[in-house]
Amino acid sequence: MNKVNDLDVQDVLRSISFQNMDNVKKILKKVFRIYINKCEFIQNAINKRNIIVHRNGIDETGNDCLVEKSELLNLLGEIRCFTNDLNEKFNDIETNK
Repeated sequence: MNKVNDLDVQDVLRSISFQNMDNVKKILKKVFRIYINKCEFIQNAINKRNIIVHRNGIDETGNDCLVEKSELLNLLGEIRCFTNDLNEKFNDIETNK
């Protein structure tokens, strides 16, 4: 790939929102042929984060958006599993070149 194409790819990747796990799944599938499991727990955490950051912690119905320590610990485990799985799949791609 030449420099112009590299920059085009970088621009496209920068313009993509990775806050939507369905989009992430589609990108991984189309670009790398990597299939990932549902990531509802991670998507729910992203949604909650957006409420906290963009709506001052108040959801659409006027309720406070609270985060429990147990949620954070579960999320940490989910993210570790997700990234380990993704890393293994990328390693498989590299190995099978």
